[in-house]
Amino acid sequence: MKILIPSIQTPFIRGGAYFHILNLKSALIEHGHSVEVVSFPFKFSALYIKNLMEYIISQDFTSFNGHSIDRVITLQFPTYYLSHPDINDGCGVDAVKYRAVILS
Repeated sequence: MKILIPSIQTPFIRGGAYFHILNLKSALIEHGHSVEVVSFPFKFSALYIKNLMEYIISQDFTSFNGHSIDRVITLQFPTYYLSHPDINDGCGVDAVKYRAVILS
């Protein structure tokens, strides 16, 4: 199974979520999956976060360069807002409802 784990990365700051994602990737690979982590740059600014949320919402995560993505696992805000038919957001966020609020 091809699995994508989107993440955010604040330059020069690494913490628990970063290590959790790396460990999840390793465990999934050990179980025979093909896994990629895609990181978005992050900074602590309300306008930047809103723009990042809108960007993530606008992207198609079903395939990249002819490679279909079977599953997406999101573990960090604001990656919960991305769209994919087989998404596990890790915390039960109703992303469809929040997408409508952000885009309105």
